[in-house]
Amino acid sequence: MSRINKLLSIVLTLLCLLSASASDYLIDVNEIQYETAANYETTEVKKATFEKIQNSGAQTYYPLEYAVKYEGANAQFVDFHVKRNDEIKVGDLIATFSIQRDEVEITRRNMAIQKNEENYRRGLTDYEDRLRLKDEEIALSQNAYEREIKQLEKEKILIEREKYIYETENALDDQKKSLDELLKTYENTNLYSEVNGIVSEIAYFRDLQWIYSGTQLMKVYDPSVVLYRVGDDQGKMRYNMEVMLSVGRAENRVMGAGRVVACPMAKPGGTGDSYAYVRVDEFTGPVKTQTSPMVTYYAQYLENVFVVDRNAITTYSGRNFVYKLSEDGMVSKRYVGFALGSQQTGAILIDGVTEGEKLIIDR
Repeated sequence: MSRINKLLSIVLTLLCLLSASASDYLIDVNEIQYETAANYETTEVKKATFEKIQNSGAQTYYPLEYAVKYEGANAQFVDFHVKRNDEIKVGDLIATFSIQRDEVEITRRNMAIQKNEENYRRGLTDYEDRLRLKDEEIALSQNAYEREIKQLEKEKILIEREKYIYETENALDDQKKSLDELLKTYENTNLYSEVNGIVSEIAYFRDLQWIYSGTQLMKVYDPSVVLYRVGDDQGKMRYNMEVMLSVGRAENRVMGAGRVVACPMAKPGGTGDSYAYVRVDEFTGPVKTQTSPMVTYYAQYLENVFVVDRNAITTYSGRNFVYKLSEDGMVSKRYVGFALGSQQTGAILIDGVTEGEKLIIDR
């Protein structure tokens, strides 16, 4: 056997051995399993109610507040008999002053009254003289016609005298009353409360500091009427909107249902500021303290809208789109109108989808 034939026989033998060993590792094509669809996480487009609940801290607000002012002659401050947060009732002593009499003003008013009284007496004497003279003329009348004329002139004088008496005595009474009121202001060194309530603010004065008529001393509010003020600079709250309010410390916190009674967006009747005001009709229990009031309300509430998982929406270059997954496993990209929403509330779509469609969630 030649060398070449010998090599060929060796190669053929090796190929036969390799073919026999490889046959044990062959795979049947019919047994291969193919994935017919990707395993996507999806969400379904549903028509539902979209609601976003918001919690906002509030402040107590007492709409019935009174400014207590000093009214009277110039005085010097002595002392307050109440302090901030004190409850006061009508007739309670709240402040004491030292009042300096204006003797010049008192003398001036007394002299004016005396002068007017003297003028009044002289005026009455003048009317009496005119009436006496008229009686003499009547007695000397030559005939009935002349007597009748003189009698009418006398009656005119009588009417003028009555008018003079009425006007002058009223003027004198007013002057005397004004003087009496001035003298009473010097007697009123104590100031008494004219309202029931709680002192919310109180002014500060030095000892014997001069106080003038119209000076504000304190503010008193009526605790029986209370509202809750909520910041609403974005105008989310509406007049008559239902809200829930909680108030009090953690161990005795109570709830109450209420309504918005004033808000910036109300027309007419807006508050003119960035606050909404809430009134609570009834609490679930007694309100022991007005600590940390909290208002809960629907910042957004829309019925019968398309709601989906917020993660199904992708935003790129200012445009919003979703990936739809059809029943046959096909994926398509669609631009949508995204209104509002978050991961907690879900998102509202206004166009680009229909109810029941499945969208791919991209977390």
